[in-house]
Amino acid sequence: MVIPDRVIRFAYDRPNSDSLQYFDDKIYSDVTVRCGEDRIHVRKDVLCAWSDHFREHLERSSQIVDEELVLEGDDSALARAFLKYMYGAPYIDNPLDFTDDDSKRLNNLYKLGCKYGVWSLVFDMCITFSEYIELGYTGDKFFKAIELAYQLNESGDLLLAYISRACKYNIKQLASFEFYETLQRTPTLCVELLAHVVSKLDLKDDPSRDGSRLRCPDCRQFFTLHKSHVQSHEWMCGWCGYKAPAGGLWDRLS
Repeated sequence: MVIPDRVIRFAYDRPNSDSLQYFDDKIYSDVTVRCGEDRIHVRKDVLCAWSDHFREHLERSSQIVDEELVLEGDDSALARAFLKYMYGAPYIDNPLDFTDDDSKRLNNLYKLGCKYGVWSLVFDMCITFSEYIELGYTGDKFFKAIELAYQLNESGDLLLAYISRACKYNIKQLASFEFYETLQRTPTLCVELLAHVVSKLDLKDDPSRDGSRLRCPDCRQFFTLHKSHVQSHEWMCGWCGYKAPAGGLWDRLS
């Protein structure tokens, strides 16, 4: 994934009293942090409040060139470290306060997270998007993040934890048939991942049925696909009688 050189501006209003001593009257001035080809524009007090490592860089004037803090060394490693400290603040408390600028900021964080492999950032951004489903932020980003993580051999346990969190935040979105169809078309995803997602779905609205709460691909109603009592290898819709193909996804989840 190639991201062009850009300035990503963060407008935080969270001054930290512990950092005030470092910059005196310049406490609210900005600094551009450069990680390879990426430049991230951020307020100095926010930067130093989150990391002693970056505060030390800021205190050494020789490290700031033309108002830029240049992180030397392995660009990817430094960018990952920087983003891990930076991503903790982009959450919006009230959906009504979610603006176009917030959307652009979250998208930029998502792109940088994908570029540098900061998967905790990527998945948290997906969850944040899913919380504002009425604004259209779901689906594609989440699936793409899963695929990227598998391509880069992300830890299976960590990935499952992120998906479990996403299920908690957006149960209806992830309980749809489209979700499972998408995962089934993604060859790098393991069956254990699918089974884990299914195990996290909320069944308390229909406790009498066994199996997993899904959307029927035929009648499109939310229902529980359950094993047919006649032929154990088939999954059948309890509403319209749809039978899922034998040997497919449903068998692997049983």
